[in-house]
Amino acid sequence: MNNPQIDESLLRAMAQAQSGGANVYTPPTMLVDLPSRGLLYPEQHPLYNKDSVEIKYMTTKEEDILLNQSYIQSGEVLDRVIESVLIDKRIKVDSLLNSDKSAIQIACRSNAYGEIFEFSYVCEKCQASNDTSVNLSEVKHYEVDFDKIRQDGGIVVELPITKAVVKAKVLTGDDEKEIQKRVKQKKKHNLPEELLIERYRQIFVSINDNEDPLFLANFVKNMPLRDSRHFMKSYSNLLPGVDFSFEHECSNCESINKGGVPVGLSFFYPEQ
Repeated sequence: MNNPQIDESLLRAMAQAQSGGANVYTPPTMLVDLPSRGLLYPEQHPLYNKDSVEIKYMTTKEEDILLNQSYIQSGEVLDRVIESVLIDKRIKVDSLLNSDKSAIQIACRSNAYGEIFEFSYVCEKCQASNDTSVNLSEVKHYEVDFDKIRQDGGIVVELPITKAVVKAKVLTGDDEKEIQKRVKQKKKHNLPEELLIERYRQIFVSINDNEDPLFLANFVKNMPLRDSRHFMKSYSNLLPGVDFSFEHECSNCESINKGGVPVGLSFFYPEQ
């Protein structure tokens, strides 16, 4: 049976929260250093030339988001957490560079559950299960020579075989969704998924200043492998990012294992 007094008190609390009343608790905030330093966003983006972004500490609201089954099933749960903690609501999660999203996720995890993240992995040599941990406060950003990146955020690479000059962009969440959309469409029609080709199509902005989509698609499909490998190596070396790698000696066979720290729901639920 509903209690009218409880309902009225809830309504009063909600009204105070909406009006910024004195009894409203505001969670603390923190600044997160961005691997991109804001140098790879267009001028109209809220993070243009900003080397950090303000987020609030995770609260029970974000924990509810992490438990939302529809978000989990759709694969958008971590994006919804980031959306919730961002102070500047002009920033759209899908417009964030992947490296900056990673930095925000690490900061969220640290302020919610602490800086030590424990996880398990399987040894590549003997297949034994191992437990290890990383200190999130010690995670570094990749060293990037931003002087080699154009003022508009473009990355320029000259290919060794075709001598073509490729202008490329750094991918955002929107770009990743577009890639997955095209791959799913191909799969639906029983066509080869061509994930690498679709990724190149999204990365390439122009070739020798030619921005025609049909020309770019044709070039990507017929690009010599040596050009492809050269581009990806040069492009990757210029990408900002978070060094989320680990190195650990297997407790069973003593071989050294190297890999990437797993980031998923378990990253935010260490007890589960």
